[in-house]
Amino acid sequence: MPQLITGSMIRKQLWEVNEHWLCSICGTCLSMEEQRQLLRKLDMEEASYLDYEIHSLMVQNSAFANRLSYHINKLLNQKYHYDIAQYGCLGEEEFDELWKEKYAQGDICGLYWVALTRRDLSLKFVHRLFCDIHMLSHLNGGSNRREKAECQRLEKHNKQLQEKIRRERKLRKEMESKLADSEKRNKELNNKYIKLEKLKLEHPAEIGAGQASVGSETNVEMDSLQTELSRALRIIEELDRDKSALSRELSSQQKINQQLYEEFQRILKDMAAVPGVCPKSGEEMSQCRRRVLLVGGLTRLSSLYRELAEEMGFDFDYHDGYMNAGEKGLKNLIQKVDLVLCSTDANSHGACNSVKKLCKNLNKDCCFLNNTSLSSISRTLQGVTHTYQETGPELM
Repeated sequence: MPQLITGSMIRKQLWEVNEHWLCSICGTCLSMEEQRQLLRKLDMEEASYLDYEIHSLMVQNSAFANRLSYHINKLLNQKYHYDIAQYGCLGEEEFDELWKEKYAQGDICGLYWVALTRRDLSLKFVHRLFCDIHMLSHLNGGSNRREKAECQRLEKHNKQLQEKIRRERKLRKEMESKLADSEKRNKELNNKYIKLEKLKLEHPAEIGAGQASVGSETNVEMDSLQTELSRALRIIEELDRDKSALSRELSSQQKINQQLYEEFQRILKDMAAVPGVCPKSGEEMSQCRRRVLLVGGLTRLSSLYRELAEEMGFDFDYHDGYMNAGEKGLKNLIQKVDLVLCSTDANSHGACNSVKKLCKNLNKDCCFLNNTSLSSISRTLQGVTHTYQETGPELM
């Protein structure tokens, strides 16, 4: 197989790269669609494979020279030929400065492929780049999960608003149709009344009492239609007010969504500088994960509370604070956890008293919060993390 030469330096082939780095190459430098297209090009069945199975196939075959790894290597060289030509001969210090700049911009795929296939860069330097990629994948994964959960909630709320607007429009259209019919009928009655009045003037003796009775009935019918017309106009006014209220609600919700997004970004930035609760890794991590229970707070944010706690290394349970069914359900939850967070700003008084009593009886750590925003929960769990690391599991 021909080697790609940049200047006087012969670059590594894919199967010559450290096998521990192959996963990050396939996951960072190639999209899932590019991987599937490559398999289809090689007449390899891929339609029934999950994305993870495709990724595993790529990584396993990249470790040694074969038909698939050759085409992966060729695809990467073609995709990043500009980066290879531009940065293939940079010194390590220059490369480091460029890496920091590209990393901040989120544009490091081509540079990463160049670094891992160069023979002249030190192992320590390349390993640091690998660590940057590894941590970036964790941060992006957590951010994507939270944004996906929030997006799903907003999409559901948007569908509800759209359905409500659709019903309002349908009702308004019906009212407008009734209004048009009423106006048409009113016009007909007016014309009929004018004709009757004209006949009465021209032939008063012939019309007599019978025509007077007809005129009276006509007036009654006109009054009835006028009442119906007034009612229809009031309904239309109410629909207009509802539409304005819905527009204001939608605008307010959009502002809330933006505030939530900005708060996510701040929390992610803070979490990046905080070590995890457990200093162990791999299978040992499950032995020291702590379970936290939140009682009260905003129920609609419970999924986001869970995402945040799990991202910080905690297992998470939630209780909405309603005590209609008694303390049994709350007690069962408290028995399973290491720490209870209890909201005082969005909770029932009975729930706060029950939490205090049950935590004392069951000897469980408890922390009362006067604010259950995402940032407040984040700061509290960061403090808990610091306490666990310094003193062990005893919080209070």
